[in-house]
Amino acid sequence: MNSYRTPGISLRILLILAFLSLARISPRPHEVDHNLNQARLARQAGEVEAYAYYIAQAAEQLPSRIDLWEMAGRAALQAGKPQITLNHLEKASRWGELSPESRLCLGDAYQALGDVQRAIQIWQQEDTSPDAFARLAQAHLSLRDYSSAVADLEAELRLRPNDPQAFIPAWPAVGSHQA
Repeated sequence: MNSYRTPGISLRILLILAFLSLARISPRPHEVDHNLNQARLARQAGEVEAYAYYIAQAAEQLPSRIDLWEMAGRAALQAGKPQITLNHLEKASRWGELSPESRLCLGDAYQALGDVQRAIQIWQQEDTSPDAFARLAQAHLSLRDYSSAVADLEAELRLRPNDPQAFIPAWPAVGSHQA
């Protein structure tokens, strides 16, 4: 008779332990809401570092939310912290594919850390983005690869034919080396 109760009691104890461990692991909704609200307030006040901090806290609480990791990465780059940007965007990429804007940001972070070649590799994957071609042109100019810079600017021009400001920052530097 006692042997019939033991499995039932053991099962109940296991279920209680599982529930308690999940309760401890899962974020409390009010903490997530607090961090998101603080991030919103910081953003409105123009406090980039505070915004980056609170968005990162919310992302830690909800790690499968790619959008939070991406926002934290972009905010960290705005705050001048490219290594933290790489960390956040790496976490986002573990859960799925990064958005085009975040991939551009990833390249920006590598460039800020001095790894221009890695930045170029990332931006080259964004072959339909005029912003990627603009970044590529600037990177190629920094490497004194003027023919690639011209090709990048021409690609940007094809994607933004009616935007006269699209490629203007790079053309003077390219023109001075074309003659």
